[in-house]
Amino acid sequence: MNFSACELKELFSCLPDPVFVLSETGRYVAVRGGVDQEAYQDGKVLEGKHVSQVFPEDQYPWYIEQIGKVLQQGRMQTVEYSFCPANIEILDTSIGPLVTQYYEAKVFPLSFLHEGERLVLWMAHNVSSRYQNERQLRLQSLTDELTSLYNRRHFFNQLNSVLNLMQLGQAPTGSLLLFDVDYFKLINDRHGHQAGDSVLRELRPFLLPILRDEDLLARVGGEEFAILLLGKGSAAALEVAERIRVETAKHVFMHQGLKMSITLSFGVAELSPTDSSDSVFGRADAALYRAKHAGRNQVVLSSASDNSQRELA
Repeated sequence: MNFSACELKELFSCLPDPVFVLSETGRYVAVRGGVDQEAYQDGKVLEGKHVSQVFPEDQYPWYIEQIGKVLQQGRMQTVEYSFCPANIEILDTSIGPLVTQYYEAKVFPLSFLHEGERLVLWMAHNVSSRYQNERQLRLQSLTDELTSLYNRRHFFNQLNSVLNLMQLGQAPTGSLLLFDVDYFKLINDRHGHQAGDSVLRELRPFLLPILRDEDLLARVGGEEFAILLLGKGSAAALEVAERIRVETAKHVFMHQGLKMSITLSFGVAELSPTDSSDSVFGRADAALYRAKHAGRNQVVLSSASDNSQRELA
């Protein structure tokens, strides 16, 4: 069946995803489809406009570069990109999403010219839902389900990265704080595991305001936590640990009307370019063992002779 030009135009206009015909210099020659108003604004307003009139100065050259690559290679290319529709002044934002959207596009070279310019067909597809799902899955793989803090695996990955950079002379000093909740088993025994879980969950909103954005806080065991302090040597790390220890001892943790007080014991180890993640963690663990053995609710700095020891029950 052969379609007339009008029939083809109607067919393309019914597509849920938008199809753009762009010139080699970056001008929108034609816009069809994009009738899915939950995923797109009306792109017809782009016709006749140049990408520099649509996207910010730091973004539009990328689109021209992709057009050039497709025309140079003479074959379809897949590109991924994102932008926030609310920041595109030319679009009617009364319909369609306003937050940042993520797209995958198939870009094809066309065999004919328009006003002497080569053309590409840019077929866009909104993949924001897929992107958010994948992002959520990645986040879940990095975080502890109970506390929403980073988990042990992510913490050790980051610690290894920092140590590798230190070995290359590309990272400043840093320190590891290892701490756990004193007599945590008694909380569970006296008040139930839900009360214990509540204490662990409350540590995140309580501790994060004390730390810097660049500090990494993770749950690395049952009631054991670790903090990676970048740019802080042992003296500064001891001050941070002591502040957390004091503030925690003063804080009242609540669970279903029940008031609970806890203390923390700390082991502190400064990172060295010769360290492995196991060795520095072992030193901090040994210092934590000594803090608990000495009576708990205190901060102990690791020594060069420290070896990983089993912490007190």
